[in-house]
Amino acid sequence: MKLAVIAAIFAAVPAWALYFTNGDFVGIQTGKPFTITWTEAVGPVTITLMNGNVADLQTVAEITSGQPGESYTWVPSGSLVPGNYAMQITDGISINYSLQFPIQQGMGGTFPAPSTSSVISTVPSTTSAAPVSTTTQPIATATVSPLPSAASGNYVRPFNFQWLHRFVGHLI
Repeated sequence: MKLAVIAAIFAAVPAWALYFTNGDFVGIQTGKPFTITWTEAVGPVTITLMNGNVADLQTVAEITSGQPGESYTWVPSGSLVPGNYAMQITDGISINYSLQFPIQQGMGGTFPAPSTSSVISTVPSTTSAAPVSTTTQPIATATVSPLPSAASGNYVRPFNFQWLHRFVGHLI
């Protein structure tokens, strides 16, 4: 009975699962070509660049749409801010994501410098008071903690149900 239930569950799961086949996403820089590879697509794919919390990724830009085949060479825009990103891939039937990866400033990219603000106070000359100090403090600060990435050796390839589907099929 258990085998029949397991077989029924996995028979409903498609034998294909769209996923990225890049070994890693290390060394991605603005202005430098990077080849994105995938497999098991049912048709043309759309690849979207995303960033943010892993549980709440936000769209940054569409990398390509209607892309046939199993690879696309992408040149990250110089306007991208260095940070951690992920890619979403869909073929209109299934959706999958890459691990998060860093994008670094490459050739031709310019990024805004952190903003600072100065506060200067003066004392009128008609009074005799102690000088007032001048300070400069950043408007905003950020703390960055490392995220798991393909470079850390913690890469887990997306689960492919194809072998399980075949295995369960042989048991029936």
